[in-house]
Formats: sequence, structure tokens, C-alpha cells
Amino acid sequence: MLKRFMEIVKVENLENQVALLGSFCMERCGESMNWKFNEEDVSSTTVEEAEETLRSKLGEVIKRT
Repeated sequence: MLKRFMEIVKVENLENQVALLGSFCMERCGESMNWKFNEEDVSSTTVEEAEETLRSKLGEVIKRT
């Protein structure tokens, strides 16, 4: 999933504004894919859902700046 997120960040031309870090299951193993956006915990049941959620959250941040 990290590789897919890196591709999205690159396509959106946000490489200098977004830091991606990897972590193993975030103490929630077995609960689908877990990740954080800023300080918000996010769970996604599919890679496609995670990508869609990431794009949405990046869009929200871009609108605020």
C-alpha cells in the first residue's frame, strides 16, 4: 500500500509536502489495512478504498492551503 500511496503523491505533485512512513499494523493486526493521515487513524477494507480515501484527504488539505 505504501508504494501505491507514493505513486498518488507523485501524480498529485505533492512530493515536497507529504511525508510517507511505513509501519506494521499499528497494533491493530487483523482489522483490515490501517494507516494514519496526520493524527487520524484510518481503516480501509481494500486498496482501492485506501487510495480513494487518501485522494480525498489530500484534496481537503490542498483546499485549505
